[in-house]
Amino acid sequence: MIAERIVPSPVNWPAVLLAASLALNGVLAGILVTGQLRAERHVEGVSRPLRLELKGFAGRLPAESLDKVTAELAPLEPQVDRHIAELRRLRSEITRLAAAPSPDRAAIAERFAAIRAEVAALQTLVQGATLDAVLSLPPEVRAELAEPPR
Repeated sequence: MIAERIVPSPVNWPAVLLAASLALNGVLAGILVTGQLRAERHVEGVSRPLRLELKGFAGRLPAESLDKVTAELAPLEPQVDRHIAELRRLRSEITRLAAAPSPDRAAIAERFAAIRAEVAALQTLVQGATLDAVLSLPPEVRAELAEPPR
């Protein structure tokens, strides 16, 4: 039996570097196009769910108006935290049910329905309070919301 010796081909480093460079350029272009690197005013003083709601106002409202809206939403924190805790509990139950040898699809479907209801309740709470806070701003400040973000 004749054994053939396998000789690895030399690595074409310029081609590897070119491919890596193109991939990196593609990622950076995607980030820039989607606006992920846009400098926006960081909203502080509230939890992540409320920051997400306020993010759309950053750069569209004056800092003092955004601070006022943020301050009006801050008292919602305990309610938001309760909703988030319930969502985590429900997701944990779904994971536990799905890991069973014979998953109970009906019980899992019930938990998913409960999650949808909990998300809707959280959304109603946060969006309603946000709208109330924004509508309490003077009309000339609210008019800035019609303009594209700065």
